[in-house]
Amino acid sequence: MGNHKEYHNKIYIRDKWKCQMPECLCPDGRNINPDLRGVNDPWAPSIDHVNQRSTGGKDHQHNMRAAHRYCNEQDARFTFHGEYGEQEPLTATLGELFPDLTALQVDNPVE
Repeated sequence: MGNHKEYHNKIYIRDKWKCQMPECLCPDGRNINPDLRGVNDPWAPSIDHVNQRSTGGKDHQHNMRAAHRYCNEQDARFTFHGEYGEQEPLTATLGELFPDLTALQVDNPVE
């Protein structure tokens, strides 16, 4: 297993320190402040798993995205609004949604 802090930092850099949640809730926008790492703050950086680890999602770059801690903790991370406004499960990984990310692969995925 690799160093989680370094691996997470690569995810933040790949995502340009912007919250990747479908519905970012930060009143100041999507930018994530790296200085808040390790601070108990709702807008501190965190890593979200698109497909939850509890349901078989892996610690792999295509299943991980940068998020504000608060946004990550909200139910919005599991849903998107469908054609008629109803909530539907978000089942696609970032790799499926954005195939161009394969060119930005992070070495040594955490398994």
